[in-house]
Amino acid sequence: MIAGSESKFVEKMNAKAKELGLTNYKFVNATGLENKDLHGQQPKKGTGPDEESEVSAKDMALLAQHLIKDHPEILETASIAKTKFREGTDDEMDMPNWNFMLKGLVKEYKGVDGLKTGSTDSAGSSFTGTAKQGDMRVIAVILNAKGNLHTARFDVAKKTVRLCV
Repeated sequence: MIAGSESKFVEKMNAKAKELGLTNYKFVNATGLENKDLHGQQPKKGTGPDEESEVSAKDMALLAQHLIKDHPEILETASIAKTKFREGTDDEMDMPNWNFMLKGLVKEYKGVDGLKTGSTDSAGSSFTGTAKQGDMRVIAVILNAKGNLHTARFDVAKKTVRLCV
C-alpha cells in the first residue's frame, strides 16, 4: 500500500484534493464505490459502513485537469479501447474499456482519449471524459445521466463536447 493502509491513503486523497483547490468533495475509500458495496472491507478509520465518496462536477473537472497536466501519460492508459488479460492462457479474456467513446467502441467520438466512468446506486451513471478538439482539450463531467445505464452518459457527454467547440 502506498500510504501503509487504505485509511491513510484516503487521508492523503482528501489532503491532495484540498491542496489542488477542490472545495466540494469527500473521499471515503480508494475505489470510488459506496462503502456498503465493499461488504465490510471499507477503510476502518474515519469512515462508516454506509458512507460514500462525493465530489461536485466542478471539482471532478478540476481534478481531471490537474491529473492530465501533472501526469499526461495517464492518457496512454486511459485511451486503450480494448485489451487482453491472461493472454496465452486458458483463461484469456478480451476486455473493452467502459469508456465507450474511445476509438473503435460503440459510442466512439473523435478526439476522446479518457478518462473515467462510474456507476453507483446513489450517484447513478457518471462519466468524466476528455477529448482533444483541435488545439483545445475539453473535459466533460456528466453526473447521474438519465436513460440507458450503459450509454446515456456518453450521449450527454457528446452534446456537452459539441457545445464547447
